[in-house]
Amino acid sequence: MEGQSDVSWNATLWYENAKGFAGRVSWTYRDGYLRTFTSKAGPGDDTTDATRVVDAAFSYQVNDNLKLTFDALNLTDETETWLQSDYNLVETIVASGRQFYVGAQYTF
Repeated sequence: MEGQSDVSWNATLWYENAKGFAGRVSWTYRDGYLRTFTSKAGPGDDTTDATRVVDAAFSYQVNDNLKLTFDALNLTDETETWLQSDYNLVETIVASGRQFYVGAQYTF
């Protein structure tokens, strides 16, 4: 079926303590999948390669009003590769790179 991987899963480790610290690390895997049944580049189908991505998020509740956050996405710097036909010709490489976000939440 187009767009459906045979195997996909994720695993998450989570930690929190009473002092206001919370953190999680997640690992996601998606098997390669069929993009289209008929390729324009030759005989066979267009597919993608498998992807493995690790993300992390941490936060610290400074006081009743202030919470600091840090998010890190795609720590493995994984790319998504689109392949054409039975020859596995590379059509597109999607590279979002590692992404980091820092934030603060203040409640009045």
